[in-house]
Amino acid sequence: DWVQKFSDVTYKGQKYRGVIIYEYRACHTGSSDTSSNASYQDDNGYLYVHTYWFLYEPLKWRVLDPNTGLLLSESIIDSQAFNNYVLKDGKDTYGKTAYWGNHLKTYYANNYEKSSLRSWLNMDFRMAAFSEAQQDTIKLTQINNSAVDPDHSAYGTGAVSDKVFLLSYSDIRNSPYGFKVVNIEDPARMAMGTDYAKCQGLRVSSDGYSAWHLRTAATTSLTKCSVMEDGKYGYSDTDMTDCGVRPAITLDLQAYALYLLKSAELNVPQSTTVGFKSTVTVTATATGLPDGYFVALYDNGVAMLQMGGDNTTVTYKMDKMTESKTLTAKVIDAEGNVQSNKDGKLEKTITITVKTGFFAKIKAFFQGIFGLLPNITLAP
Repeated sequence: DWVQKFSDVTYKGQKYRGVIIYEYRACHTGSSDTSSNASYQDDNGYLYVHTYWFLYEPLKWRVLDPNTGLLLSESIIDSQAFNNYVLKDGKDTYGKTAYWGNHLKTYYANNYEKSSLRSWLNMDFRMAAFSEAQQDTIKLTQINNSAVDPDHSAYGTGAVSDKVFLLSYSDIRNSPYGFKVVNIEDPARMAMGTDYAKCQGLRVSSDGYSAWHLRTAATTSLTKCSVMEDGKYGYSDTDMTDCGVRPAITLDLQAYALYLLKSAELNVPQSTTVGFKSTVTVTATATGLPDGYFVALYDNGVAMLQMGGDNTTVTYKMDKMTESKTLTAKVIDAEGNVQSNKDGKLEKTITITVKTGFFAKIKAFFQGIFGLLPNITLAP
């Protein structure tokens, strides 16, 4: 066992986690050796009885499948054992030394369904990494937990449904995900750890890369599949604490688009008065729109004039002395459905009015003769 304490604090609007190491973390769970010789924490620069502060930062995700919304954390975000408890006792189904995941010996140590890491991903990590609104955009994904070798199928488990999970042996050999099928060095599989992961005892190679867990059971009850520092794949023990964690999730793409819309904002020019026969160009813009959503301008709430991606521009010539244009900018989806949010940030109005005084008429008359009619650009 090992001992550390942490505390989450907010300072000047930023959230930090403070960590104090009271004992070094042994490379294997259950080890009584908590000296620096048995840990990678000090090798990474994190020392006994020191306090370290880590800024909570947004995670960077790699899109593995844009059609299903499957994402993988770009970095190794923590270092943990696959299973915190491992009991060596007796023989397993295949006559090999048995390693159990609990003291009752009801499941093997490489059982992902019962693993402490699976529980941590879907409880501690999920609650810390995502707000409630963000969690609503993550699908419950059914994942296969078969063993890597059909001849050792007893080490595998049935399918489970999780919001956060580890990739499988099959996933990291899937070429549509960007990985090489064969077991050779693969930069697409290589990953580096965050400072926090290194503080937790992540083993780091001389070139900065680290191994990371997969969920697939291997060919003994102690081992499961992993990706190695060089991007090859292999097996590692379930009680190793120096192996990295790269969470995977599946986004509900429609729910995520609606989530983004809640923070999107539409910007329009201020209402204005212009000269008679002026040519007026109006631009409405939006920030934070998800893919497939557009800005549209409506004339007096009736005719949609033009639409584009994050901005829309329309040009008028104010030919009537009494003319007044009321334009409404709205956000629509690809089918033309108008979107809204609670703050009214996705629908805004601008009014353009022509100056109608005597001097305005005279000025417009002479500008028309000498070709000096103004071009006016209105933007947020």
